[in-house]
Amino acid sequence: MNENKLKDFELIITSTQKISLRIFLTAGSLLGIIRDKNFIEDFDFGIFEEEFTNIMKEKLIDQLTIKQFHFKKEFDLILSPCSYTNLDFYIFKKREKDYYHIGEKGYFSFLKETLDTLDEIEFMGLKVLIPHNPELFLEHMYGKDWKVSNSKFKKPEDYCNWKEKCL
Repeated sequence: MNENKLKDFELIITSTQKISLRIFLTAGSLLGIIRDKNFIEDFDFGIFEEEFTNIMKEKLIDQLTIKQFHFKKEFDLILSPCSYTNLDFYIFKKREKDYYHIGEKGYFSFLKETLDTLDEIEFMGLKVLIPHNPELFLEHMYGKDWKVSNSKFKKPEDYCNWKEKCL
């Protein structure tokens, strides 16, 4: 376990808890913690659009600035102060049958039953939120072989549920 990454992770979790912003692990962060019990590359967090008001966004930016996170462009690229790992926040929007977040070239859809409820787990002494039934979430995102550690999923278009056009 990289101590600097753990310190960054703790800063993110405590900063969002301080302002009562619910964030949850998604993408590679969820994959790493569930499959490998460790971090994989950057940090990926989800935020529900209805909870991420302009006031909450300002509070988050203030908290991360106080903790010396580096912004290259607001929410485009955020670097952590200890390990200089990328920090990604994905804004999840709810629709009638699913959730989605917009990516660089389109959008990713997610099963409603995995995000209608979030579960709390303990990881490295910190309480973090994850999608309900993280295995189903990861299978939907990465395919049935998500448990196999490989470098297959490097670009957004390599994900199973990638859509080119945002609906």
